[in-house]
Amino acid sequence: MYRKLVIQTIIYSIGFVFPRIVNYVFLKFFTVFFKREEFSLYTDMYALSFIVIGFLSFGLENTYFRFLYKKNYNKEIVFSTGVIIQLLISSFFLVISINLIKYFSFIAGYHHHSEYFFMFFFIIFFDTICVLPMAWLRANDKPVQYSTISIVNILIQSFLIIYLFFYSDNIFYGKNTFFFFIFRWISSFTDKIGYIFFSNMISSLVNLFLVLPILLKKVTIKKFNKTMAIKMLNYGIPIMIGTIAFSINENLDKILIKRWVSDEINGSYSACYKIASFMSLYLRIFRLGIEPFFFKKSKDSDAIYFYEEIIYMFILFGLIFYVLICGNINIFMKFLIDKKYHVAIPIIIMGIMG
Repeated sequence: MYRKLVIQTIIYSIGFVFPRIVNYVFLKFFTVFFKREEFSLYTDMYALSFIVIGFLSFGLENTYFRFLYKKNYNKEIVFSTGVIIQLLISSFFLVISINLIKYFSFIAGYHHHSEYFFMFFFIIFFDTICVLPMAWLRANDKPVQYSTISIVNILIQSFLIIYLFFYSDNIFYGKNTFFFFIFRWISSFTDKIGYIFFSNMISSLVNLFLVLPILLKKVTIKKFNKTMAIKMLNYGIPIMIGTIAFSINENLDKILIKRWVSDEINGSYSACYKIASFMSLYLRIFRLGIEPFFFKKSKDSDAIYFYEEIIYMFILFGLIFYVLICGNINIFMKFLIDKKYHVAIPIIIMGIMG
């Protein structure tokens, strides 16, 4: 059993870590390419979106795992009910947000770049719809499919970013080509910061297409259970509140520094903060493989014994990972972040050590 658990966790890790490695490569690229105030806009938009996603998730991923392994619940009904709830919530959000886009962009200080919000509303919509299908892959022991989708997603996003950023220098294609007209169309409504968001939106849409067969095969209106839906929402809302609290704790600093101090300081702080967030990678990898196992094992009489063993290993390897990060923080900073951002390094080191 442990062997299977370790193998699945490793496969999930590949699908989770590879996109993060690519993102850290782009971190170096972005910090070289962008001024600090421009990088502040990039991180601020993602910080705002993470808080919204925390709300729209309604804790349905954890709720799905909890209800999936209850003996008296049909697995297909649980999945269909959860997906339909998520679809209704996300669709309502998309309709309302698109109609109030000018208001939201003005309140957030982006009245000249409402297209940022337009793209992010669709990113959030696509990503939230994909949450339960991706959880279904984990619940049904399909780590290869899960990792493949994640890798395809980041590769598409990476290609689009490189294409859009370098096309203006005619590195890839000449004028009067199909790719030239695509570039002209995208650049007509946004800037280079927006290129990143556009690339993310397209990759999120592709992600939705990749999980669409699961939705079409497993989800039907007939399998929606109103009573179960109410129970799932009651169970998920406290988790949602906790998720929002976590998102605020992780992102409010960047949102406030941008508006209360300056974009330059926020840009430096946000770039260096990404190094400090290495520990969250370890936590997420652990959750991907272990979370479904915990719920499956909860019905067994010896569940507590296995929980103790796994938590012990989690703490042990977590401490090793933590020491490696703290002991090599200067090396990470040197290779992943441009020098003009290093002004915020003391703050990050104090945060890690504290």
